[in-house]
Amino acid sequence: MTWRSHNQRDANQPEIVAALRERGAYVVEIEHPLDLLVGYNGNWILVEVKDGQKAKIRPSQQSFVDQVVAQNLPAIFIRSLHELDYWFPKTSELGKNTVMLSDNSSAPLAADNEVDG
Repeated sequence: MTWRSHNQRDANQPEIVAALRERGAYVVEIEHPLDLLVGYNGNWILVEVKDGQKAKIRPSQQSFVDQVVAQNLPAIFIRSLHELDYWFPKTSELGKNTVMLSDNSSAPLAADNEVDG
């Protein structure tokens, strides 16, 4: 797949990047194939920033995202800070939308079910 250069950044990208960093995300601004590589909550996510609901998604971008998602990898379009809240919740809200896995051997295996022995 070939990518054409699009040196122009969306007007809201600095605001999106700043909000991601405020949430503790590690953000790398890349040019191809999408705008951002974001490390957040133990995961890497490819992000294409679009300025508002009317901003057009190029066919090459949509094709790339479709291929990535088909491989069960995260790639998303972000058009606003509201959408950012959904995909990258503030640290205080992480427990609401995110499952944290841990090796906790003291955790119960079943919900208070008695086993006859």
